[in-house]
Amino acid sequence: MTPGAQVAAAIELLATIDTGMHPADEIAADYFRRRRYIGAKDRVKISGHVYTVLRHRLSLDWWIGKHATDIGPRSRVLAALMLTEGWRPEAVVACCDGNRFRPPPLSEAEKRLVHGLAARSQPRESRPSRPRGR
Repeated sequence: MTPGAQVAAAIELLATIDTGMHPADEIAADYFRRRRYIGAKDRVKISGHVYTVLRHRLSLDWWIGKHATDIGPRSRVLAALMLTEGWRPEAVVACCDGNRFRPPPLSEAEKRLVHGLAARSQPRESRPSRPRGR
């Protein structure tokens, strides 16, 4: 799979997790079981994207909220690619070109998000913290 196809699969899997009533690991296992054509290395990459978003969801949503209004699986994956995985904006735009098995091209708002996050990092003092007791 190309990196764009892996990103598209991660977006699809996150959308399923968001609407599912089961734990994320069960949904992911079912997703991959139904798509046996996805190789082991690709499963690792896709799972990495998904679990990065799940681990950093609160801070990703905070950063997305500073740059855009649409918060969902696609914007979370884009933000995670930029902020936690260190992708360059050109790489994100290139993987979202709408070609076979890749995500559709970025909207203008998504381009602003990607370029707005390009110079950002996630310093601890500026990120929201998870409420205690949860």
